Amino acid sequence: SSMTKRALFLAACGLTLSPTLAMGSMIYGLNKTGGIYSIDVGTGASSLYRATPAVASKTPNGLAYDVFNDAFYYNTQEDRKLYRVDSSGESLVATLPTGMYYDSAFWGGGYWSVREGSRVLMRVDVTGGVPVVSNYTLSGVPNLTFGDIAINADGELYGSAAQGMFKVNLLSLNPGLGTGSASLLSTSTPRLQLGFAGNVLYGVQTDTDRVFHVNTGTGGVTQTSTLMDRSLTVQDAAGVVPEPAGVLPLLALGAAVGLRRRRG
Repeated sequence: SSMTKRALFLAACGLTLSPTLAMGSMIYGLNKTGGIYSIDVGTGASSLYRATPAVASKTPNGLAYDVFNDAFYYNTQEDRKLYRVDSSGESLVATLPTGMYYDSAFWGGGYWSVREGSRVLMRVDVTGGVPVVSNYTLSGVPNLTFGDIAINADGELYGSAAQGMFKVNLLSLNPGLGTGSASLLSTSTPRLQLGFAGNVLYGVQTDTDRVFHVNTGTGGVTQTSTLMDRSLTVQDAAGVVPEPAGVLPLLALGAAVGLRRRRG
């Protein structure tokens, strides 16, 4: 199976599948009042996984998960601060550019987000000592209001916005021009907080606490559960996705064309 092949690839690299990835039925959710929770998409059960101290008196959003380093990233809306949360605690990474970033995902060593009300896809490279920001203006979609994004192991980004479900192939971005192409899969998909569990896409509807399986070909949804803890308000979701197919091509592409351009 594809899951077995990914497990063998990671083992050859000296890495192992996390328990959540092996189960294939867990995603993570960022609670509005703080805390990163694991969510069983089949039952709706949830439990606190990591604390988020910086959330106090601020509104968190834009959750993303780096599976290789077991590290989460999220931002606070009031001041655009980007934080990293791992087993040793929480640390400030950077201040994001002007705008609002409600949707995020991690892939290829970067924190990705589409700026609210725009067609601008941002990548924050967190592999070096100083975060590096790159922007790509997407064609093929209107200005987007979110929603969330999720990225699979092959670098295919799926987004749920008020305008519908869309897709972007990250390996087809043009770093030299700062452009990319997106396609609208459906205009009827409900607005969801998205996360992949392995190669399966799930979404949480914040207003109703319902959890859905999302068809990545059509944007169609099928309910799988309802959150048991109805006090949990999922601001943003993140999935558990191995990245071996995409990391090296993306970083090689960036090095060739100056993707790691630094901002002062």
